[in-house]
Amino acid sequence: MQNWTENFARMIKCPNCQDSPTIELKADGKFQVFFCTGCLNGFTYPVPAGLAKYYPGGYWIPQGWKGFVKEQVYKLTQKRRQRWIKKYLSSGKILDVGAGEGVFIETMKKQFSVVGIEPPFSKIKNQHIIKIDFLKWQTKQKFDAVVFWESLEHTRVPQKYLEKAYNLLKKGGLVFIEYPVLDCLESKIFGRFWYHLDLPRHLAHLTEKGLGIITAKAGFKKIDSKDVFALEYTLPGFLASLLNISKVKLPKTNLLLLAVPLFIPVLAVELLFYVLHQAPIGIMIARKV
Repeated sequence: MQNWTENFARMIKCPNCQDSPTIELKADGKFQVFFCTGCLNGFTYPVPAGLAKYYPGGYWIPQGWKGFVKEQVYKLTQKRRQRWIKKYLSSGKILDVGAGEGVFIETMKKQFSVVGIEPPFSKIKNQHIIKIDFLKWQTKQKFDAVVFWESLEHTRVPQKYLEKAYNLLKKGGLVFIEYPVLDCLESKIFGRFWYHLDLPRHLAHLTEKGLGIITAKAGFKKIDSKDVFALEYTLPGFLASLLNISKVKLPKTNLLLLAVPLFIPVLAVELLFYVLHQAPIGIMIARKV
């Protein structure tokens, strides 16, 4: 059985490297995550033909109290992203790939010109967001920065998205990538139950070394890479991973009640991960040379 699995894995090509050998890493029902020993990133197999059905309307615009909370949390999230951008740029034009409803755009528009793009199947309401396949998008615009805020992992071939970003950037332009870190300690603890695998919506599963490899292949020079203390992702993610591994199904209201007593211990765990350079979320910044 093991030999069959190994032979099957060798038959599957990495979307980025094409001919690199792969090994099976995690599995979840119909979908598996394979790890490429060439580019050191993972990928979901198979890629579902009807991917749009895995993005329900509530994914884009949650209703009721959940939608209100998500909106407020997203606004807070943008503050650290603003700091990253302003560390390197004082003005200019930014492309937000995977812009959602444009929360990041709203927070930056006083100082920057920001264009947002989403895939055609997205169910967003913001009419200013361009809905088109990013790889097929034709534009004469050139940008000072391209940002992938928790969006590059939703692409089948991140290498091609980085190459496209490179071509859209001015000389010296920057790419910012915030992403779930596949080989973090939390991922190893929870295995296939790790919340941030998010199969099959997450088609790519990135590591710090692997992301460095594919950004370099796209022509970028890495200038910074570090852990992110992103509590809006890590706290609910850890709790959801616990529920996944215990196979407990709870209504959303009960889930919120469960989160209250676990807040302090989970916060302590996530802080420890961050201190140990094992945070589940990372950021990489690279420059077009």
